[in-house]
Amino acid sequence: TNGTLTFTPKGDVPTSEKKILEGGEEVDANSASIGDTVNYQIKGTMPSNIDNYKTYYYQFTDTLSKGLTYTPDSLKVTINGKEVAASNYKLTVSDYDKDKGTTITVEFKNLKGIDGVTIDKGTQVVVTYIATLNEDAVIAGKGNPNDVKLTYSNDPNQSSGGENDPKGETPKDEVITYTTELTIKKTDDEGDILPGAEFTLSGEGVNIVLVTEEVFTEDTNGKYYKLKDGTYTTDEPTEATQDAYADTTKYTRSTTVTAKEADKTKHEVVGTVDSETGKLTFTGLGAGDYTLTETKTPAGYN
Repeated sequence: TNGTLTFTPKGDVPTSEKKILEGGEEVDANSASIGDTVNYQIKGTMPSNIDNYKTYYYQFTDTLSKGLTYTPDSLKVTINGKEVAASNYKLTVSDYDKDKGTTITVEFKNLKGIDGVTIDKGTQVVVTYIATLNEDAVIAGKGNPNDVKLTYSNDPNQSSGGENDPKGETPKDEVITYTTELTIKKTDDEGDILPGAEFTLSGEGVNIVLVTEEVFTEDTNGKYYKLKDGTYTTDEPTEATQDAYADTTKYTRSTTVTAKEADKTKHEVVGTVDSETGKLTFTGLGAGDYTLTETKTPAGYN
């Protein structure tokens, strides 16, 4: 430049921080089972020049991914450790969307205008709420993220409280909840699959479990026959074997994922291995101790 530039440093901008509250600690990631609740906390700070503002706009925008369902009436706001009434801010919760999830906004049109609350550079605004890991949760991989950003007034010379006052935004801060699945395969000593085996999965983390199951539907063009023991076979009944068959009805086979709600006291669900792959998958499990018990053996075995 052909002159002298004079720089006047701005005050510190506010920050926003997102955490999961678990076991008395604040963490960035956790593990949960489908049906588990997750406790979230957002902390917002003030700029160092907050005293120069006549009014101060302050809004949290929190986004839950599709695997998380907001718990109504669970959100609370405290300022300097004291809970503030909902009449002091505008809470907006969008309808749940299976693709976009849910967006929550907590808006203070004028943070400095709350009766009985002093706002200074040491003030913290804390938002807490609860969400539940749902059946649309992402299994393993990138997990189920939840992020927040803060929109705030950023020019003390233009802070009249109007909607058009200059504003800034913090970077998003993200936390993640992970869940996983357990797949088993039932075979004999030779590695051949053994259809018909039933397994019970139990443990404190068994709440709502997605179980991959077979469905057999009556169809004259089907290739399956039902046996008296409840299993299905592609072998056609003959005069020598017909006593083992329930009837001569033909069936087609497909697979489906069933959301099974565990017994509230036993915390267990039951599934049967696939007749073609010998596999059984329990999906939506958080970290923990589980017991897998074969509760029904394949036909012909003890």
